[in-house]
Amino acid sequence: MALEAFRRLMLGGVVLEPCQTPAYVQVAARLAGWESMSLPSPVEGSAAWLAVRKVGPFSQVVLPPFAPYSAILSPAHSDPSFSLDALAQTLESTFDDLVLHLPPAHPLAPVLTRRSWKMSTLRTYLLDVGQAADVETWSESATRNFKRYAEAFDIREEPASAQFVASLCRASYEKSGHAPPIRPEAMGPLAEAVVRAGLGQAWTARDVSGIARAGLITLTAGETSSYWMAGSEPGPAMTVLLGGVFAALHERKISRFDFVGANTPSIAEFKRRFGGQLVEYAAARKTPNRLLATALSWRDRVIRPGTNR
Repeated sequence: MALEAFRRLMLGGVVLEPCQTPAYVQVAARLAGWESMSLPSPVEGSAAWLAVRKVGPFSQVVLPPFAPYSAILSPAHSDPSFSLDALAQTLESTFDDLVLHLPPAHPLAPVLTRRSWKMSTLRTYLLDVGQAADVETWSESATRNFKRYAEAFDIREEPASAQFVASLCRASYEKSGHAPPIRPEAMGPLAEAVVRAGLGQAWTARDVSGIARAGLITLTAGETSSYWMAGSEPGPAMTVLLGGVFAALHERKISRFDFVGANTPSIAEFKRRFGGQLVEYAAARKTPNRLLATALSWRDRVIRPGTNR
């Protein structure tokens, strides 16, 4: 039933983000050791496929690993609150704690705001792939770097390099001091599973000696691709790699690229150079279970910002 609802929404023109496919949620949740489940929607034309983590006796809806958005699809309505209140009510009555991220302009966001969810704003860059494939539309510095070093790298789609790209991504997390969304040792198997299932594409930039200096895995669904796992050595390899990937995606009739987050200043600045549009999307949280809400509130008061959580 849920799969059929997803198909109907796609046929009706709802843009499906690559991380919102049921297949991606299932694979990612399984590799994280979580459950995935479809939620029978009380709203005609809506569908939800959720990653659910068990914390003791509590059930928590979480983002699938490395997914910027939750897999909740709904067509836009002139008065979304009229029909989507029932969907929000179902979510609140089914789970003890919920963390949702909604794509830009998602019609559920104002409904959750009105229902007293804790809302915050995140940002990402969206690119027109046809435009991004033309390096002259990039910032002056990015264009200059690409032209200077393009001949120094061979850009390849290499499914067998999925685990290698995951290792580069893992190294980036270690360097930044941030923890990845799943166990580090699960990142490689997840990357391999996603590429093997045909949900993503692994790309590398190899220098003249054949050594890979940068890697990227893109997720693709319909005419949209997104930046998923990535990493590189210091230098121009990632800029050259992205130029090659944009050109390849354009040849495959992909029209839209989501950079998946621009919320860390240095990362946002790098992504800005490729000429995309900065857009906002919503992060929402609610803890309907009163006992759990009290415990979380106490924890947040006792553990001060900046300490290890």
